[in-house]
Amino acid sequence: MSRAQNGCRGGGRGTKEPLLIDAVIGKVVKRNRRNLSAVWIDYKKAFDSVPHTWLKRVLELYKVECTVQDFLGQCMGQWSTILCHLGQRMTAAENHIRIRKGIFQGDCLSPIWFCLSLNPLSTVLEGSERGFQLRKGGTKVTHLFYMDDLKLFSSPVAPILWNC
Repeated sequence: MSRAQNGCRGGGRGTKEPLLIDAVIGKVVKRNRRNLSAVWIDYKKAFDSVPHTWLKRVLELYKVECTVQDFLGQCMGQWSTILCHLGQRMTAAENHIRIRKGIFQGDCLSPIWFCLSLNPLSTVLEGSERGFQLRKGGTKVTHLFYMDDLKLFSSPVAPILWNC
């Protein structure tokens, strides 16, 4: 899991780490009178929007045991729901609505799987030219994740948003 992901990384301290890193960056900018561009991105209905095809692909990318991949794939294939209104079923008993996007919430696996599905984005961002360098030759911070909340950092020389 990327070090930028603080939501479900083992040994992480939850929101404390990204808040501290953000505060340090803010102090460096203020103290050294440097410019900084930053953008917050909040995915709406993030857990509900991840396609099952991508969730399966992520398991392959990170070489999750084949039996676990098969089990989770079978489970996702059976996800369905029915419509009810005021206690009355709106769909026939045999007409279940298939769920093809999203991940369950409320269990211990789903948050990790969700964060894993965003991990390739961290890899791309970490390899980009953008980011904010705390000091010359020092660490470059490109982004911080907390589950589905993303903050991008850039020096004004390399704007955050390009080709929009």
